[in-house]
Amino acid sequence: MYENNLKSPMDAAFGKGTRLGLLYGFSQLILNFLLGLLYYFGALIMRDNPDVPLINIFYAIVVIIWSGWYAGNNLYFMPDLTSGN
Repeated sequence: MYENNLKSPMDAAFGKGTRLGLLYGFSQLILNFLLGLLYYFGALIMRDNPDVPLINIFYAIVVIIWSGWYAGNNLYFMPDLTSGN
């Protein structure tokens, strides 16, 4: 009897967990795809411009990654900033 009462909430929780897991996996896919794309373009720059030092290309890639990361973090905390008067 008690088990029957828990069937509906458990089915809803499994559905929500599956949906959130797929969305999280998709977000990680996008992140890793973009990292690979950045490194690919860095390799193209190294191939086409041998006079550019490797460390400068690496710095540029890291700056792009971290600026995107912290811009996203700032947008995440923006509602908290606007709600505090």
